[in-house]
Amino acid sequence: MPDVSVIMPVCDTPGVFLDRAARSVLAQTLDDLELILVNDGSGDETSARCDFWAARDRRVRVLHREHGGPGLARNAGIAAAAGKYIGFADSDDYALPALYRVLFTAAARENLPAVKCGAFVLPAASFVPPGPRDEGETLRRWPEVGRAQYRYAKQDISGPEILRYLSNNLLDNSLWTLLLRADVCASLSFTARERMEDSYYFMDLARRLEILRLLPERLYIYLTRPDSVSQTAGAALALERAAHDAELFDRAAACRQTDTMTNAFNRLSRTLTQYADSGGRPATEAELRLYMDIISFFRRHMDYYRSSHSAHRADDPFDIKFFCLGPADEASVVLNFAAAASLGLLE
Repeated sequence: MPDVSVIMPVCDTPGVFLDRAARSVLAQTLDDLELILVNDGSGDETSARCDFWAARDRRVRVLHREHGGPGLARNAGIAAAAGKYIGFADSDDYALPALYRVLFTAAARENLPAVKCGAFVLPAASFVPPGPRDEGETLRRWPEVGRAQYRYAKQDISGPEILRYLSNNLLDNSLWTLLLRADVCASLSFTARERMEDSYYFMDLARRLEILRLLPERLYIYLTRPDSVSQTAGAALALERAAHDAELFDRAAACRQTDTMTNAFNRLSRTLTQYADSGGRPATEAELRLYMDIISFFRRHMDYYRSSHSAHRADDPFDIKFFCLGPADEASVVLNFAAAASLGLLE
């Protein structure tokens, strides 16, 4: 039984990125690990590259499956994993050599259910992996294009506190720097969403974890590419973020975390306002379902909206806007909350 199983979903990742990501995991200073490449319906070239790595290193296993999205690919990897702990890596990122040794050592020492460290966020176009002798100096030189919450002070937070940290942007919901005990992974599953599946998984973790330990080290490099799913989603991603914050609000309400409810509601308001101001409109059936889910959310929470909106009307910078969707040949009309309510959309 390896100490750590690293699950890496792969879907037509260019060979240069996949090779770099796989090589970084296999170069870890924690020797006892396995890498599970989950080929999520890739074409022949990427599939062959996955098989290349399995033939090259006995620690690599490949699962070939029809495309189902990164969440279902991770579920398949979890089902096949043999490790005591399970980690996740993206097929176009880079893990610094000490990542899994630091995470596993911290977790195994106290049999912790989950540990998480920080990360760098860098543009893929200018990234050059550091050599073993210049790693420290390279880290100091790297320009950061990411956010402050990818660096943490060492601390333990409880499961319910995870929601509060997420709503205050004190915790990122990425999986790359998270290590979970195998029994925790076995009790959860990812959704079939193409985007933000990790965000919903993190909210599920909040209900299952007694403790999450945060570590100060930054040992993973998230590499941004303009053609990646997260960078090209556009208006659709805005709707998904709004739906995510609606879900976060509901879960905070169940825990009676009023400050988290407020933060989630305000983030939802900002996202919808930006969506409306940019001329966004549901363009696909999936986006329309998300949009209607958000309308349903406001139907359920009319009292909360009225009380919070009334209390902050004088200095509230947000104007929640909706679209009244008419026939396909008519332009959508941007309506503020009161107009939407008068049309019965929120009753």
